[in-house]
Amino acid sequence: MLDVTSRPLMKAFGVIGIGLLVICLLLSLPWAKGKFSDEGGASNPTDVQCRSNLKTEAQPSDGAGILRVIDVWPRQTSINRHVCVSVAGVVSAIAERRLAEEVVRAQKARDDAKVFYESAPEVDRNAAWEKFQKAEAALATALAASANIPSPIELSVFLNGKTAPQLKVKAFAIAKPQVLQFSLAVPPNATDEGVSFWRSLLSGGPSGTEKLGEKKVAIGLSRSAATMPETVVEDLLTVVIYDPVTLTVGALSFFFFVLFFCGLARHTTVLRDNARTGPTSSLTSEALVAARTAEANAITQLKSAEEALKQASDVAAGAKTAVESASDQAAKDQANANVEQAEVALKMAEASKNAAATALAAATRNLKAAADSAVQGAGSGNVEQPLGPYSLARTQMAFWMFLTLAGFIFLWLSMGLYLGLITSGILVLLGINATTGLFSISMNDEKDKQSTSRSFLSDIISDGEGPTLHRIQVVAWTLVLGMIFVWNVFWNFNFVNFDTNLLLLIGVAQSMYLGFKWQEAPPKP
Repeated sequence: MLDVTSRPLMKAFGVIGIGLLVICLLLSLPWAKGKFSDEGGASNPTDVQCRSNLKTEAQPSDGAGILRVIDVWPRQTSINRHVCVSVAGVVSAIAERRLAEEVVRAQKARDDAKVFYESAPEVDRNAAWEKFQKAEAALATALAASANIPSPIELSVFLNGKTAPQLKVKAFAIAKPQVLQFSLAVPPNATDEGVSFWRSLLSGGPSGTEKLGEKKVAIGLSRSAATMPETVVEDLLTVVIYDPVTLTVGALSFFFFVLFFCGLARHTTVLRDNARTGPTSSLTSEALVAARTAEANAITQLKSAEEALKQASDVAAGAKTAVESASDQAAKDQANANVEQAEVALKMAEASKNAAATALAAATRNLKAAADSAVQGAGSGNVEQPLGPYSLARTQMAFWMFLTLAGFIFLWLSMGLYLGLITSGILVLLGINATTGLFSISMNDEKDKQSTSRSFLSDIISDGEGPTLHRIQVVAWTLVLGMIFVWNVFWNFNFVNFDTNLLLLIGVAQSMYLGFKWQEAPPKP
């Protein structure tokens, strides 16, 4: 049987985990994320790319100042990348026509004033000149107003009908179609208001035509801070939060790191209650002797069961013969009763034989495993192997260490969040576990320092006399909170902030564990 916690495999798992983590980080870089957008590049789309891929057809209604989103590109992109949209009708064409008409009127007034000045009699020439100068100034003002670029109009961006905070885009104050760009930027601080919006937008699983790790988003625009968009693009934008390949590589990296840590925990005292160790050779020899003894006992029991089965079979056969040779009804009834008893005894003997055969098969498997372990121990040298029982408190600390690290890396690589992620509830929970671990170790006396491990599960839920309720309670609540934590990180993109009552419950459970630990019987050496 393959021992996944052996020293060679432990080292291999560690190397594989590091390699997969590096691959996951590389897949999360911008140049790799670019494969999720239509342009397929690492950089944001350029203005030339946007204009060549967007529809920009004008409509008669654009001149009336009716805001309209014409098109969006790329159709599929990722978080923290730019998106291009073409819009029209930002302002009505009336303002543009008014400026042109004003220039025409000023030009005509200047020409009329010039004709009047040139044909005016001498007594009226001064007044005509002043009129001409005013007309010149009015024309210059109209020309300047017509030549100036109007102030840009700030548009509010809506995603799936909700205003995206801190997301604005400026457009030219013109009626004809134009191309705009804005970024689907998520603030790096998890406490920022914008992050709450993005969590609400992207949380939950896929629905409809959506795939795992992506969301369909409708883009809308408004010229005011309204609660509803004035216009919404018809084609939905696909926002890729994380791709399944990167997620799978990251999950495999985490899995191999866990296997590496399991091997580390087996071959070191990192999760043990005491520092007892013993040479590998003596440990494997003792295990091999015990396995051989167990197999020999199982063989003896099987032989005894087979003999008992043979005797029961002979008795049953004799009872049946007695029924046939009975001379009267009373003797026959007694013989039939003897047959029934013999058949019951026969079934019990068969059950005993089957149980003995099962025990022998298990003993044989254990002997083979012990022999394989002895071979591995001989090959690895006479190294010291930890003997102490596994610690429940230290196991809890390791459990939350892995969960918080994996959750932090997931949110950093998928959403770009790395500030303000750790909530006060998680900090309190980690503090409770650390305090429990510290007090648990300080409670160990001389008997605890001489105790030995039976198995991982038995060590964390049992004392020296068997499973205990206070330990099972701690394990159960740790698993429940761990599942809630994983669900919120993967589905809602946040570190759950456990409420006060739930943290008090965990504190009470840990206090009960520490209180009962004083009275626990230590595992037998």
